[in-house]
Amino acid sequence: MKNKIILDNKIIDYVCQELRDRIEKKYPPYKSYINFIYEYGCRINELFDFRISYNAEINKVEIIPQKKNNTRILEVTKPEVLKWIEEINMTQPLFHLNKRNLQRIIEVEMPINGLMCGNKKIGGHIFRHNYIKKMEEKGYSIEKMDLIMGYTTQSVANTYAVSEIYYKN
Repeated sequence: MKNKIILDNKIIDYVCQELRDRIEKKYPPYKSYINFIYEYGCRINELFDFRISYNAEINKVEIIPQKKNNTRILEVTKPEVLKWIEEINMTQPLFHLNKRNLQRIIEVEMPINGLMCGNKKIGGHIFRHNYIKKMEEKGYSIEKMDLIMGYTTQSVANTYAVSEIYYKN
């Protein structure tokens, strides 16, 4: 019988950083994509189809959600973010830079094999969990996290707050 090893928030962040660093080095065309997903916890699909923009009038990043949620309006966390957004949007027409390739790269480069959340393998979605776990650590209320994530019908409370990321040893 295998033991279930649950990752704490520090290990989850380490896995995300390691994954980001590996992809940056081995797959330079995806550098902006992987940095953005680490910084903002968006879904892989939200990186494509021109869903990310910078609103200069309010100096905020806007992410149009994949699901039926509100647009996420977020702070520009570092100067590089504007460069990442520009590179992501400029490379949208390049057919070889796509969500499925990025998903495959994440699967190949994942530092810990067999990571699970619930009964599903976790790939790029680990970045979203990491982003929300960091908000929890900062003491954000469920309502504030829901607002930041743009949730309307779903809630951080019944998904990410109770989830565990683990592997079996």
